[in-house]
Amino acid sequence: MSPCCHKNSEKIYLEEFQQAALQHIEACLEKLFPESHMPYQSLFDAARYSLLGGGKRIRPLLSLAVI
Repeated sequence: MSPCCHKNSEKIYLEEFQQAALQHIEACLEKLFPESHMPYQSLFDAARYSLLGGGKRIRPLLSLAVI
């Protein structure tokens, strides 16, 4: 296999892993922080917004990659 093809196959595997892992991470976060109505709702909403916003998934992704 040429180095070019090998890199492409690794890239495809990495993209598939990333997609599956991110779906798993998002599902877990949604389960842990569901929308709800509770005391201190504005504080809960702020924490949920911060946690569920995009761009913060590299650490969990790397953690899943080494398991």
